[in-house]
This record gives sequence, C-alpha cells and structure tokens, in this order.
Amino acid sequence: MSFQTALAIAPTPAPLARFRRTCPECGELFRTDQCARAFCCEAHKKAFNNRRMLRGAVVYDLFMCLRFDRRLATAMHVWKLLCRLTAAFREEDVERRSGRKSWRAPGEVIAERHWLHATVIHSKTWKRPGIS
Repeated sequence: MSFQTALAIAPTPAPLARFRRTCPECGELFRTDQCARAFCCEAHKKAFNNRRMLRGAVVYDLFMCLRFDRRLATAMHVWKLLCRLTAAFREEDVERRSGRKSWRAPGEVIAERHWLHATVIHSKTWKRPGIS
C-alpha cells in the first residue's frame, strides 16, 4: 500500500472542542465547539429553563401588581413577598444545586433584548418635524 493510499483510508480526526464551559445545571466542566452552547446536554438545558419558567410565573404576577397596581401592592406588601420568594429560591439552589445560581447574568438577558435600552417617544408628545 502506498503512502497516499494510506492517507486516503486513514480516518480524519474529529476537530478539537475549542470552548470549555461549566454546565449551569450540573456544574460539570464540558468541552464544545459551539460558542453559544451553555449546557452539557439537552436534558440539563430543559431542567434549568423549566425551573426558571415555573419560578418566573409567580414572580411575574407579583411584579406586575407591584408595577401597575401600586396601591394594592403596598397594602399586600408585595415587595416583601417578592424578596421572601426569591430568598426561598436561592435557599433551594443552595440545598439542591450545590449553591449554583439558577438565573442568568443581567448582561446576557439585556444583550438578547436590545429594545430595553430604546427611548420610547409617545405619539401624544411627539410631533413630526415641520408639522404643527
């Protein structure tokens, strides 16, 4: 067998994983060649996001009351409830997840939602230039 034939038959090695990450769900180190991959497997991604979704539904309801029905929120001490609720979530993370946080960094969330930094101009206060 010639050298060129041997090269043609030899399996090509798999590309080396370029990124080292720690899975937010299990805390294990893993390697990946995808820059956006954050979890070691799909099951851990689902578990992390399902927990956030379940917790978020309660936080959402309380926060919307706090933001848009201030009188009721004040009377029912909603801010205190939100703080107590998130403290319970953190305690659960410490007990069941070896202290790993179950939330994403604010920078990640904001980077996905550029419109949060947009300036809103209400149609009632804004007039087109040149039109009176």
